[in-house]
Amino acid sequence: MSRGINHCYWKTNGGPLARCELGKTYYLYDKDTNEFLVDETCVDADNKNKKTTVANARWSVIYNELFATVEKGGEPQWAKLGPGAESVKKWGIGTRYKTGSSLKFSPSGSNFYFGFKQRIELFSYNPGSGFYFHVLPVGKNSINFAYFYESERVRRYGEMISVQVAFHGYNLDKHNDYEGWIYLLDADKSAALRDTEALRSANLWEKPKSFAIDGSTSANNFNYTYAQTFPIDIAWKKGENKQKNFTVAVEVYKKIKSKSGKVISLQRVEVKNFGAEPTKDLITYDTNVLKIKDTDQKESISSRFMVSEELMDHYLQRTEQAKVEQIQYIGDIRYTHKEFDPCGYSTITVNDADHASVIFDENATDGEIDKTAKTFDVITGDVRKDITIKVGALTTKGVLCNGLLLAAGEKHSARKNLFQMDKVMPALRLEGKAFVTRPDISDKKDQDVVPDGQRGESKDVSEVQEWIENRDYKFQGEDTVVLMLRYVYNKTFLEKYTSKVTKDDVTSVNALWVLNHFLLTRDKVQTYYLPVSTCRYPNQLVKVKIYPDMEWELAALVAVPAWKKTVFKFESSRQDLRGYHNNFAFAHTRQTLEAKVETESKVGVDVTLTATTSGNTFQAGYKIEKAVKKTVATFNSVYNGLAVFDGRSPTASRNSAAIRTGSVRKFEFNIDPPNVAFALKWKHALATSPKFAGQIGTRIEGGVALKPFIGIGITVDLIPIASKLAGAVGTAIEWIIKALEYAIDGLDIYFNFKLEAEIAAELSIGWHDLDGWDEKAKREITMLLKATLEAGVDYEGTVIASVVRGDVTEETLETFKAKASIGGGVEYKEAWDSDKQGMFKTVTVEFTGMKANLEVYAAIVRRKKTVINPDWKETSDKKVDVKASKEFVLLDKKTWYGPKKIYTDDETDDDEDKNKK
Repeated sequence: MSRGINHCYWKTNGGPLARCELGKTYYLYDKDTNEFLVDETCVDADNKNKKTTVANARWSVIYNELFATVEKGGEPQWAKLGPGAESVKKWGIGTRYKTGSSLKFSPSGSNFYFGFKQRIELFSYNPGSGFYFHVLPVGKNSINFAYFYESERVRRYGEMISVQVAFHGYNLDKHNDYEGWIYLLDADKSAALRDTEALRSANLWEKPKSFAIDGSTSANNFNYTYAQTFPIDIAWKKGENKQKNFTVAVEVYKKIKSKSGKVISLQRVEVKNFGAEPTKDLITYDTNVLKIKDTDQKESISSRFMVSEELMDHYLQRTEQAKVEQIQYIGDIRYTHKEFDPCGYSTITVNDADHASVIFDENATDGEIDKTAKTFDVITGDVRKDITIKVGALTTKGVLCNGLLLAAGEKHSARKNLFQMDKVMPALRLEGKAFVTRPDISDKKDQDVVPDGQRGESKDVSEVQEWIENRDYKFQGEDTVVLMLRYVYNKTFLEKYTSKVTKDDVTSVNALWVLNHFLLTRDKVQTYYLPVSTCRYPNQLVKVKIYPDMEWELAALVAVPAWKKTVFKFESSRQDLRGYHNNFAFAHTRQTLEAKVETESKVGVDVTLTATTSGNTFQAGYKIEKAVKKTVATFNSVYNGLAVFDGRSPTASRNSAAIRTGSVRKFEFNIDPPNVAFALKWKHALATSPKFAGQIGTRIEGGVALKPFIGIGITVDLIPIASKLAGAVGTAIEWIIKALEYAIDGLDIYFNFKLEAEIAAELSIGWHDLDGWDEKAKREITMLLKATLEAGVDYEGTVIASVVRGDVTEETLETFKAKASIGGGVEYKEAWDSDKQGMFKTVTVEFTGMKANLEVYAAIVRRKKTVINPDWKETSDKKVDVKASKEFVLLDKKTWYGPKKIYTDDETDDDEDKNKK
C-alpha cells in the first residue's frame, strides 16, 4: 500500500484552504498569490513518519504537453527548480525539484507562460507513486503574438504562406464573448494605423478575416490561436518594383448582448498593429525557465513576411509555366473505350453562363468518349466567373473502391479525392508517353493504370494555382464543384524600363496598362486545371483557358462639318457621320464625335479610343484642326490650266454688258474635301460555327464611310468663250447676247455649264479568327457624274420711273430674274460580297434621269428721299413680289446596266472576249 502523499491544499491571497484533487486543473490569475501546501492530513494514514514526509515533500513542474516525451525516456524538460539534495533518476528529473511543504506561484512572465497547462508532480521519493495536478497561469486578456512561418525567407508572389495569431484570456472569460478581426497590411506604409476605418481602407484582403474567440488551441494550450493559410496575391505588388514587407493588425471586439442573449453591437476592446508592435524572434518553449527562447539565435521579426521585387510580367510567366508543368506532370489519361469499375462516373460536363460542353461521355454516340484534350474557354476579367464542373451518374459510395492512384487508405467517396485540390499521384508512363496498365483486380475485363511511385505525387493543385476554398472554388453536393476564376491583368506598363528608374509605383505610366492588351494575342491567355478521378477513370484533367474581357472601340471622324452650314458652290451628297460608330452597336463609345473647325479652309479630326474591362472604362481622345489648303493646292494646276474660261482673263471678250457691269460668271473650281468616319471594335468572343463550338477567338467588327471621299464641282461661263465656238453657231450666240444687252440697259445674260463629280464608298467588316469573314459585310463604291446647262437673265434694280418735286425725289424700281437649267447624270455602283463560291461584286449603272428647272422672280418697289434725309426710304403701300419655280422631269431614272454579279476569280467573260478576237 502506498505510504506517500495523496493530495494537497491550495490557498489564494492567504485565504482559506481548498483541497486539490488528483489530475485536476486549477487557474492561477496573475493578480493573485497562490500557495500549494501539504500537511500530515495529505499523507497516507499508515505512514509512520508523516512529519518527515511533509517536510521533505518534493515538487517538480513541467509543461504538460512535454510530459509524454519524458515519460517515454525522452530528453528531460523539467522546470529548473531546486536544486534538490539528491538526483531523481525517474523521468530524468535529476535535481530539478523543490523540497518543502509548500510551493508558491505569482504568475508572471512571457506569452508562452500564460495559458499553457503545467503538470505539478508532488512526491516523497520517486514521481508516479505520489500525487499530481495541473495549474493554468492566466494573465490579462491580450493579443499575444503573430507568427508567419519562416518569416526571414524572402518569398515570391503566388506562394502560400501561413500565419498564426495567438490570444490569451478572452476565451477564458466566463462572462463575455469576443470576436477577432484581422487585417493584412503593407508593413512599410500602414504601421501607424489603429483606427478601424483606416485599417479597413488599407486592408489588402477583399475583406478582413473575422472569427469567434472561443475554445482552446489544444488540451494543453488554453490560449486561442487563429490560423490562416493564403496565397501571396500579386495584386498586393501595386506596381512597385521593390521588396515589400507585409504584416497584420488585429482587433478584438466584445459582443454586447440583449437580455435575451442576442448580439446587438460590438465594442472594440483591443487593437494591435504588428507593424508598430512586431513579434520579434522565432520563438518556442524554453523549458528551463518556463518561458520562450529564440530558435535561430539572431534578431528576427516573426510577425511580418517579405516578398521579392519580381516584375509583374515575370510573375505571370512563372505561374503560367508552373501550371503547364503540373498538367504535364500529372498527365491526362485518354480513354477510347468504356470501362466498368463500380467506382466511377459516366460524364463530365463543364459550363458557364455563356456555353456548356460535355468533355467526357462514356456512352458517346460519336465514338469519342474522351474530349478532355480540349479546353473550356471563358472570357472574364477582374470579376470572377463561375465555371461549373459536374460529373454525371456518380457511383463512389457504397461500392468497391480500390483507391486507384490515391494514398493508402484513401477512397474516391471523399469529395477531395474526386475533385483533386491537393497532391495528385501521376500514372506511370513509358518513354513513348504511353501509360502502363495492368488487369483490374476486381474486373479482369478492365485495365488499370499504375501509380508512378518513383516520381511521386505532384505539387498541391490548389497551391500551384493560388486557390482558396470559397474564394476560388466551392463544392456543391457530392458531384459538383464550381471554379470562381478571374483573369489576372498586368496592371503595369513598361515595367521593365521604369524599374530601372524608380522602385516606387509609377502611377502616371501604369495608368496606361490597358495598352498591354491592345493586341488580343493568344499568348496572354491564362490556363487553369482540375484533376477529376475515380477508379474507373482516374486523372481526367479539366482544363480551362481564361481570355481577358478587354473590349476595344475606336471611332474617328475626319470632316469639314456640313452641319456647320458650310457652303459649297455645288450640290453635295455629304452625310453627317458624327454618329457613324453607332451603326456597329458600340457599347461604350456613346458620345457623338465633333469635328469642330473655325473656318471652311480647315478640316476637323476627332478620334476616340475606348477600352473596357470588368465594367471599368478607359478612354482617350484626340481632337485637332488641320488646314486643307494642301489638298486644294493639289488641284491648282488644273485651275490654272482652265483660267482661259475666266471672263476676266486677258484673252476673254470685253464687249458684253456682263463684263462691263462686273457681273460676269467667272470660272469656278470647288472641292468637297474628304468626309470620313471610321469605326472599329475588337474583343474576344465565342466562335459561332459548329466546327469551333465552345472555342474563343478574336472578333473584329467595324467599317469606314467616305461620304464623299472627294467631290469636285466645275462651273464655266460660256459667254466669254462664245466667240471660240466653232462655226456660225458661236457667232450667232455672240450677236444675240450683244443685241439684247444693248437694247435693254442693265440686262445681264449668262450661260453656265456645270460639271459635278463625286466618289463615295462604304466598307464594313466582320471577322473572327476561327469563323473567318462574315458573309453579309458591306463593301460599296459609288461614282456619280452630273452635267447641267444653266441659262438666265438678271434685270436687277432698274429705275423705270423717276419724279422730282422740290426737295423730294420719288422712284419706281423693277427687279426681274429668270433662270432655267437642264441636267442629268450617271451613277456607277459596285457592291462587294462573298458566298460559298467566293468573292463577287455586283455592278450597277444607272441613269439618274434628266430634269429641267425654271425659276422666276419679279418685284416692283417705290422709294423716296429728301435733301434733309438723303437716304432712300421705301414708300409702297403694296409691294409687288412674284416668286415661282417649276421642275420638269424630261427623262425618268433608269438602270442602264445590272445589277450583275461578277465573281473575282471568274475568267469566263475574259476568255469569251479573247475568243471573239
